[in-house]
Amino acid sequence: MPQYEAGPPINRLVLLESVVSQQWQPQPRGDRYLLTLSEETAVTYRAFYFPGWRAQVNEQPSHLLPRADDGLMELTLPAGEVVLELSFGPTPLRVATQIATGLLLLLCLLGWWRWPDTLPLAEPMPDRASHWALLLLFGLLLVGRAVVDYTDNPIRSQRLVEGQLRDVAVATAVDFGGEFVHLGYDGPSQVAADAVFTVTQYWQAQRAIGVPYGFRLQIADEAGHVWNKTFDRPFGYADFPGHPGWQTDKYARDAYELRLLPGTPPGRYWLEAELFRLDVAAALIPTGGPTAADPRLARIGQLEVIPGNWNITAGDAAIANVLPDPVVVRPDVALAGWSGPEGRWQPGDDLTLTLLWTAVAAPAAAHTTELLLYGEDGELVARQPILIGGETYPTSEWPARQWVRQQITWRLPATLESGRYTWQLATATQPLLVAMLDVTAPTRQFEPPPMAQSSQAELGPVRLAGFTHQFDEAHLSLSLVWQTTADLPRRYRVFVHLLNEGGELVAQSDAEPAQWGRPTTGWVVGEYVVDDHTLSLPPDLPPGGYRLTAGLYEPGTGQRLGMAELITLAIPGGAEP
Repeated sequence: MPQYEAGPPINRLVLLESVVSQQWQPQPRGDRYLLTLSEETAVTYRAFYFPGWRAQVNEQPSHLLPRADDGLMELTLPAGEVVLELSFGPTPLRVATQIATGLLLLLCLLGWWRWPDTLPLAEPMPDRASHWALLLLFGLLLVGRAVVDYTDNPIRSQRLVEGQLRDVAVATAVDFGGEFVHLGYDGPSQVAADAVFTVTQYWQAQRAIGVPYGFRLQIADEAGHVWNKTFDRPFGYADFPGHPGWQTDKYARDAYELRLLPGTPPGRYWLEAELFRLDVAAALIPTGGPTAADPRLARIGQLEVIPGNWNITAGDAAIANVLPDPVVVRPDVALAGWSGPEGRWQPGDDLTLTLLWTAVAAPAAAHTTELLLYGEDGELVARQPILIGGETYPTSEWPARQWVRQQITWRLPATLESGRYTWQLATATQPLLVAMLDVTAPTRQFEPPPMAQSSQAELGPVRLAGFTHQFDEAHLSLSLVWQTTADLPRRYRVFVHLLNEGGELVAQSDAEPAQWGRPTTGWVVGEYVVDDHTLSLPPDLPPGGYRLTAGLYEPGTGQRLGMAELITLAIPGGAEP
């Protein structure tokens, strides 16, 4: 029962051990399953039997039966690959009774109209004016069904017109990979930090949906920190995200019930939407609107958060480490808990620390503290000052007994060596340990590695020292050698483009350097970084000269750091000019 009350669709199919794999696609009035069975299997569907239920197995009708003990539906599935579709629809008896009811109403009206006025009745029959009134009422009912429900009018209007949605709080036109268009959303523009609110997105599929999709909506600040709890679906939401029932000429709703994290400070936040394929875990990149630092996220609108009346306890703090007694950091500000990073890291990685503060009294000033990084030998290797509460909500603006959550991102120095480090927060007495970090530094190379061709291309603070390439009819392999002349503040990506004589892109590679293994924020000045790429060539590539280019760009904005012309290839022919 709690699963049904929570709102999301429930998988009602009960399977036995003979099921090798299962894919489930919720439908508006049923479910669709892709199953692999090792043997013939009896399955149970957790819904009470009713004649309106229909089952199809591999597009063929199948017989549903009620179980004798509880009335739930069951059926038998064959071994192998099975497509099972269960749906609820009208029964012949229901359709027949609706038709009979309509005919009976029509006969009654006709009888009333033609009833003789001369019958000996105690009361006189209605005059012809009453007849006309009844006919007018019946005509209005027909108009309501035939006109109001199916035409654009003041009572009911078509909201989706030429790809744009009318009467929506925030209209958008964001394309997700040519598969879906985000049309807009309905939701509040301002919320209290402790409120629960609903946001309904509107989507239009650009083609028939043939694979499962996942959708996500989050609230984030300018730095990309997420400020909402895991979302819920509101009770009775209409459209299941990305199911095959979405039609290309209509819009579909995608609703979320959102709660901000306890202690979320007031300010302006972004609503960010993401859409991805569930079968291959691949995101659809949005275009046609602003994106976050992560290019998979479209920024669809903004939300103003005003202070809430927080009364946070250990059970609802949404923090990994809750202190039984808050630690005083400044005379009027104490730390109530924190969540630190886990796992293994490498130099240049960004770590996020969440701090939960409480105001003992109304702070008189904007307080600061600092984060300290110590090596295994106890030596201080790095420190970072922090403004408690952040630039948007410093302690000077806090009232007494205020709860404030703060998310801090700190980049590990690129020069760190491998080892275990401790991350500590300075307090009024002694530093508080907030995380133990295992850092693995890459093997660095400060002598030029072998390369077939040298280059002196300068891309801002990065130099392309040289490259090696080879190709055949199907693939082009390229090994780039980079060297930086300054610390790089951003994680740039490398693009490799193969262009035809008209400048059109025919093949490409796009990734962080060294197959995502050497982010540019971890490069040390003077070291050489070898960066391998493989391009798949189209099988029908016409002969001609093709330009090979490479460069770096910032993912969030698409802005290029620079581009280098490498070589012109003669394809086909196996030889370069």
